[in-house]
Amino acid sequence: MKTVFTMGNFDGVHLGHQKILKQLVKAAHKIGGSSVVYTFHPHPAKVMAPEVNLKLLQTQRQKMKAIKDCAVDTCIVEPFTPDFAKMSPQEFFDRVILKRIKPKQIIVGHDLTFGWHRQGTVELLEDLCRKHGIGIEIVEPVFLDEMLISSTQIRKFVSEGMVEMAAKMLGRPFTLEGKVIKGRGIGEEINCHTANLKVENEIIPKSGVYITKTLDLASVTNIGYNPTFGGSTLSVETHILNFSKDIYGKKLEICFYKRLRAERIFKNKDLLKGQIEKDIAEAKNFFNHPFVVGLIGRNFGRRERLLQRKFKASFKKRDMPYVYLLLKTAPKYLKNIITCMKLMDVMEVHISPEYSKKVIPYLDNLDKSAKEVGKVSLITRQGKRFVGYSHF
Repeated sequence: MKTVFTMGNFDGVHLGHQKILKQLVKAAHKIGGSSVVYTFHPHPAKVMAPEVNLKLLQTQRQKMKAIKDCAVDTCIVEPFTPDFAKMSPQEFFDRVILKRIKPKQIIVGHDLTFGWHRQGTVELLEDLCRKHGIGIEIVEPVFLDEMLISSTQIRKFVSEGMVEMAAKMLGRPFTLEGKVIKGRGIGEEINCHTANLKVENEIIPKSGVYITKTLDLASVTNIGYNPTFGGSTLSVETHILNFSKDIYGKKLEICFYKRLRAERIFKNKDLLKGQIEKDIAEAKNFFNHPFVVGLIGRNFGRRERLLQRKFKASFKKRDMPYVYLLLKTAPKYLKNIITCMKLMDVMEVHISPEYSKKVIPYLDNLDKSAKEVGKVSLITRQGKRFVGYSHF
C-alpha cells in the first residue's frame, strides 16, 4: 500500500503537531494510501542529554492516544538507544525511510532535525527526497496571537500555572494521569473528601488550587504541600463535586482549566474550610457560565474572522461554553471599553495591532515581553487585574 509518512517527537501533540497530522491523513486519503507516524521512546533528549532533565508534557499512553485521535492509521514507536542515535542523516534516510517505510510522500514540520547530533535538516531531507522521487511537504508553524506554538512554550506555561494558555496551544486542557493512592486523611478531617493521585506525568503545574474536571465532573484540585497541616511532600489531590464513589486504586485523569490561587497557610481548619467552599463555588460558576473573550480593534478583517473561528473550535474541543465579543471602537473610548470589560468579568482580551500601544496605560501590569517591545497583543485577567502580554 502507498504510504504517507511523518516523523517527530510530538510531545504534547499540540496544535502545530495536529496540523501536520491532519495534512498527513488528508494526503493519505487522497492517494488511497496509509498514514504513518514515526516517533521515538524514550525522547531523544533523555538519551543524548540527560543532564537537561527534560520534563515531557504527556505520558507515553497519553501521547499514543492523542496521535490515534487524529485518525492516523499506523504509529511506529522506535526505541531510541545510544546505538540508534549514532546513525548519520544519510544512514537514517537509507535504512529507516527508504528500506523500512518506503513512503510515497513525506510530510514534516518546519523545524524537523534527524540523524547524529540532529545534523539532518529539512533542506537535506528535501534534497534526498528529490533524488529518490519521493514527494515532500513542509508544514508551516502555527501561531497563537503571533506566539509560536511549541512544546517548549507549553511546558513553560504549565510550570508557571498558566494552564489556560497551555490549553489554547494544546487544543485541549492539560491533563495529569495516575492512580488514586492513600493520602494523609486531611480531606476527611475538614469534611472535604479528596482523591490523592500518584502522578505519572513528568511535568506538574505550579503549586496552587485549580479548577479541573475529573471523571468528566467538575472538580477542584490542590497541588502542593498542605502547609496548614505541616506537610513536606508534594501531593496532587482533587475534590470531585457531587461524587461519593470509592475510587481508591483506580486510574484517573485530571483536566486543568484555570488556576484559582496559590497554596497558603491558614490559621485554623475553619478558615481553610471556608476558603475551600469559596473555591468550590468558583468552580461551579466556571462551568455554569460562559468564558467571555473579547477582541478590541478599529477595523476588523480577515485576521479577526479567522481568530474568531479558531477560538470557536478551541472552546468546543475544550468543552467550555464561551462568548466572543467583537468590539469596534475609536481610540477615545478605549479606556472606557477596558473598564467595562473588567466589570463584565471578561477573562481575556485580544488587541488589534493599531491599539497595541494605546491600550498600555489602562492596564494594571505588563509581562516582561510587553515591557521590552512596548506593545500588547493579549490581555488576561489575573484576579481583578488586567495584565498585558506581547507576542509581536
